[in-house]
Amino acid sequence: VNRVGGPRMKEARKAFQGISIGEAKFTPSFDHNKVRYVIHAVGPVFRDNALNQDPIEIKYGQLRSAYRNALRCAYELQCDSIAFCLISAGVFRGSVPLETIISLGIEGIFDFYRDDATNDFPPSEEVVSSSAKSLPSKIFLCAYTVEEQQALELVVSNLP
Repeated sequence: VNRVGGPRMKEARKAFQGISIGEAKFTPSFDHNKVRYVIHAVGPVFRDNALNQDPIEIKYGQLRSAYRNALRCAYELQCDSIAFCLISAGVFRGSVPLETIISLGIEGIFDFYRDDATNDFPPSEEVVSSSAKSLPSKIFLCAYTVEEQQALELVVSNLP
C-alpha cells in the first residue's frame, strides 16, 4: 500500500503523528488508481516480545476496534465498499490461532453494523458532512497467504 501510494502517502501518514492501537485514520489514495482512500487501521501485536504487554482480552478488544474504526472512516467518507487485509494476522499474531484473529475481525465488523451504525454519530472534523449518509454495502476480507485463505474460509463457513 505504501509503496504504491508513493511519497505523498508517506508524507500524509507522517501528519498523523501516529495511530493508536485499535484506531484508524485515512489518507487519499494518491497513486492508487482503483480506490479513492486508504484507511490505515492499527491492530495489536500478539507476539510474546511485543512492546504492548496489555492482557490478551484488551488486545482482542483493540483488534475489534480497529475494524470498527476503519468502518467508521468508510462511513464518514461515504465509501460504498471497503477491503480489509486481515489485521494482526501476519507476523503480529504470535501464537494466537489465525481463526481467532479472523473471528475477532468479523466480530468488529458485526459490532459496527449492530451498534455504531445504528447511532447517528457525528462525523469527524476531517470529513465534510453530507445530509444523507449510507453505510458501506460491500466488505471484502483479503487473505495474503494460503493459510489465511483457508482459515478465512473455515471461519466464514461457520458463521450463523
